[in-house]
Amino acid sequence: MGRKFSVKNVCIVGAGPSGVAAAKYLLAEKAFERIDVYEQRSRVGGVWDYSPEQKTPDDLPVPSVTPHAGLAKPKWLQSGTRKALGGRVEEDSLFLSPLYDRLETNIPRTLMGYSDFDWPEDSQLFPKHETVTKYLEDYAADVKHLIHFNTQVLDISLAATKEDGQETWSVKTQKVQHKMIEDAKVQTYDAVVVANGHFAVPFIPQIKGMKEWAEKYPGAISHSMYYQKPEDYKDLKTVIVGNGASGIDIAMQVMTACRHPLIQSQKSESFLLSDPSPKKLETDRNR
Repeated sequence: MGRKFSVKNVCIVGAGPSGVAAAKYLLAEKAFERIDVYEQRSRVGGVWDYSPEQKTPDDLPVPSVTPHAGLAKPKWLQSGTRKALGGRVEEDSLFLSPLYDRLETNIPRTLMGYSDFDWPEDSQLFPKHETVTKYLEDYAADVKHLIHFNTQVLDISLAATKEDGQETWSVKTQKVQHKMIEDAKVQTYDAVVVANGHFAVPFIPQIKGMKEWAEKYPGAISHSMYYQKPEDYKDLKTVIVGNGASGIDIAMQVMTACRHPLIQSQKSESFLLSDPSPKKLETDRNR
């Protein structure tokens, strides 16, 4: 007898672009008794949830080469403040995002939208991050009631395997709170969709002398995750390591404010800055 696959209760980890899409399509099937989406942030969007007040943390490890950093820790708005930060209010948890002030997408919106949900007609070809965030919020409107915001998933483990071969999963969650910490909760699901992304921990490579430099000049070494605006580098002698999409975009911005020359370290020529002729393409394939 073949293995029976009977799923009634589904857990989705993350309410970013993938998690929201999974929730919408599972809900449309009308085949499930319960769909729970867990999101540690206070709104949908994942990495597209902009946090404008982020700065390089004092305890940023240099180098940073392990992706296993544990649970993300939020920042909190100061008590009594009511700044208009994307509609947030006091005591709201703020998780850092790799977005920066003047970020625009590096692929056209026609390639990064949902097939069943159009972009606003007045959207530019390479949308600003604010436009992407609004697009995701509008797309998620139909499933927002399924999302448990400000909730972190602490653990997922195999709970049991029934006689018919059907597996069940234990999901341990906890509310993200500043003062009153609630006990963790454990619930059982027939299936789990993991949509929490993979690029939340900054990678700072092991380079000779970097650790000693960071110790002598605290805060001098940062990561693109903490970049906000070029004015932060006004009149500073700056080195940018890397020439991918982020490295090039940030370099173009920083060079308008930093002390010249701006130095950019790169392993090889970027296709974003050169003409990928057939000869060059063939050369790179043979490397």
